[in-house]
Amino acid sequence: MTERELVIMGAVVFDPEYAQALQGLDAVYLEVNKVISMIRKGVLDGAVYDPSTAIDYLLAHKILAIDISKWQYAYSRAQIGNNNLPMIMKYINELNAEKKKERILDEINSILKAGTPTGDAMQEVAELAKSSIDATPRDADYSARSAINEYLEWQSEESTGLHIGIPYIDRLTDYINYGEVVTYLGRPGTGKTFLMMKTVFECLKSEATGDIAFFTLEMNKATFIERMMQMYFLEGRYSLKKKRAAGEINIDAFDIAMRRLQVIPERIGVSEIASILRRKKIKVAFIDFLQMVDEDFGNTFYEKTTHVVREIKGMAKNERVAVFLASQISRKGEGGETEVTMDMARSSGEIEELSDFMIGIWNPSLNKKKGEVFKNQRMVKLIKNKRGSLGGALLHMDPDTGIMHEVQIEE
Repeated sequence: MTERELVIMGAVVFDPEYAQALQGLDAVYLEVNKVISMIRKGVLDGAVYDPSTAIDYLLAHKILAIDISKWQYAYSRAQIGNNNLPMIMKYINELNAEKKKERILDEINSILKAGTPTGDAMQEVAELAKSSIDATPRDADYSARSAINEYLEWQSEESTGLHIGIPYIDRLTDYINYGEVVTYLGRPGTGKTFLMMKTVFECLKSEATGDIAFFTLEMNKATFIERMMQMYFLEGRYSLKKKRAAGEINIDAFDIAMRRLQVIPERIGVSEIASILRRKKIKVAFIDFLQMVDEDFGNTFYEKTTHVVREIKGMAKNERVAVFLASQISRKGEGGETEVTMDMARSSGEIEELSDFMIGIWNPSLNKKKGEVFKNQRMVKLIKNKRGSLGGALLHMDPDTGIMHEVQIEE
C-alpha cells in the first residue's frame, strides 16, 4: 500500500468528517474504499464517533489487513495546518487519474500489439490518448501555497541517511530523498556496478535507510555477493577464495554487515519491482541496469526505455522510494575513455528529463596517450543536479577489490 493510500486511510479513521466529504477511490483501491464505506455506514450513523471504536468495528468485520499504526503515522506525518481536506482530495484525485491513465495506456498497447492498426483503430488510439490528457484532475491545486505546503511536508520528513559515497559529490547533492532517482551513466566495463556497490556500502552505514534491495538483473546472486565480499574484506577474487578455503574469512561478520540488504536477481518489470518493495517494506532500491528491466510496451528501443524510466520515476514518487539506477550510454562514449556528457543518454530514452541526479563515470586510462598517467583511476562527474552545482572527482579504483576512493576534485 502506497504512502498516499495510508494517508487517506488515516484521515478517514482519525478525522471521520472526511469520510462524509470524500469521493471514493478507483475500484482497484478495494481496501481503502471498504474502510471509507464502513466508516460512513457502520460507525457514523447515530453514534458519537471515537477512533478506537471505529477501529474495533473494522477489525470485527475483518476489513483491516495491515497494521493500523502505519495509517496513523503516515497521516500525522502528512498533516499541515488544521485543514487537511484539500491535501486528501489531492491524493485521491492523483490516484484515480493515475489508474485511469494506466488503463488507457494498456488499451492503446493492446490495439498496437494486435497488428498494423486500421484507420478506425488509429482513431480509437487518438481518442484514448486525448482522454489520457483529460485524466488530470481539473480541480488540482497549483497555487504557490500548495507548493509551500509540499515543501514543508518534505522538510518535515526524517533524514534518509542516503549518500552516494563520494565526498565531493555528496556535498553537492546533500541527502538523496525518497521519491528521487539517481542515475549512473557509463559504457560497459567502466565501473558503474562497483560505483553502485560503493553507494550500497554507504547506505548500510546508516540505520535510517532501513532495508535495501539490489535488483541485479544481469548477475546472479553468487557473483554479486562475491563482488561485495571483495570490497568488504579488501581482497581480490582469488585471494578471497584462498583465504575462505583456509577459514580465514569471517562469513558471519559479513552476514551481519549485510543484514539489511536483499538481493533480487530476476529480470522483471517495474510493477513487479514495486510490488517487492511494497511487500518487503523497502525504501531504497538499486537497479542494475536500466536496459535489462523487462518491458513489453513500445516498438523501438527508445520507446521501451523511455516507458521504463517513466515507470521507475512514477514508482519512486508514488511509493516514496529512493532509486539508484545504472544505465548504459550511447556509442558517443566510445570505448569508455571519453568524458560522459548529458547528450550521451538521450538516445536511450528520456533518462535526463526523469532523473533527479545523473553521475557519469569513465575510464581515462583507456586513452592510449594518457593510459599510464591515469592507471587504475576513474573519473566521475555529477552532470545533473536538481539542487544546483555540478562537478566531478578523480577516483582511484583498486583493480582487485573494485574499491574506489576520491583522490582529486575536478570543479
